[in-house]
Amino acid sequence: YRDQIFREGKETALQRSNELASMAAFAFAKQGNFQEAVMALEKSRSLLLNEVLQRNTNEIRKLANINPRVVKQYEELSNTINALDKLELNGINLPEVASQRRQATKELNLLIDAIRSISGYENFLTSVSFDEIKAIGSKLHLLYLGVTKFGSYGLIVHHKGIESLTFQFNQFDLERILIRTEKNRVVGGYLPSQ
Repeated sequence: YRDQIFREGKETALQRSNELASMAAFAFAKQGNFQEAVMALEKSRSLLLNEVLQRNTNEIRKLANINPRVVKQYEELSNTINALDKLELNGINLPEVASQRRQATKELNLLIDAIRSISGYENFLTSVSFDEIKAIGSKLHLLYLGVTKFGSYGLIVHHKGIESLTFQFNQFDLERILIRTEKNRVVGGYLPSQ
């Protein structure tokens, strides 16, 4: 996801990431490894939150005052990756395009590591830690809900730890509740009525 600068690439990566995170969390929860389940869901959620809040954009603006050269490199690499993504979206999947994309991604990752070495930017483009989640959970209850084609579950993080809940519905049941279709047309459901 971090490597996807172009919006369409981010949307596709987010969709895949959310599906995989939910399934991974489901597997962790089934094994009783609730901390890993919470972290799988949190990492997926934080990708979306970071995008919505544009945290990285705000941090880059602040960084421009400290180190404009690094920001210029970041923007150039982002633009390069955007241009290469557009080529791929337009069906131009030449080996040199893929090679340039890999190289630009490698350079961007190295630059992000360099940005993280700057005081105040140690957490640039990182996910929240479980210790941070526990600290929030000690003050209020956090509910993580995961729905997969195999089943659904809830994880409540609170001052005593993590509590697991199991629900009797799956992804398809939820979709039928949220959006009702007939002959490939939306005819009702919870979401259209909002």
